[in-house]
Amino acid sequence: MIKKVDNLLFAIIFGMLLVSAGCATNLSSSEIYLGKWRYEVPDMPDDNTGILVINKEASGYTCVALTDGGYEQPFESFNIEDGKVTGSYESQGYVVTVDGIFEGNKLTGKVYAGGMELTYSAVKEE
Repeated sequence: MIKKVDNLLFAIIFGMLLVSAGCATNLSSSEIYLGKWRYEVPDMPDDNTGILVINKEASGYTCVALTDGGYEQPFESFNIEDGKVTGSYESQGYVVTVDGIFEGNKLTGKVYAGGMELTYSAVKEE
């Protein structure tokens, strides 16, 4: 009888752990994009490196680009859906649009502005 109770107790605890792990995975999967991402735009001559800071608020995702040159550029629109990012902001009279794909701790994509198309990459900072 004690062995059956031990087995039942083990099964209950193991089941609770699996459910907890599943809930934690779902929560963290929606938040894996949040935080600081070190980016580089190799073909851009000035201010081509910096940090993207991605947050989530009640209204959705937000992003601010902080260049290593000291410039701060908030995105006017920023969305993440199914591991894909889209965003835009206005800078020096141009509408700059960005798209990309998250793969683990990496983000790669393109920046479009003034008829130019540039590639970028970013790695999540721990």
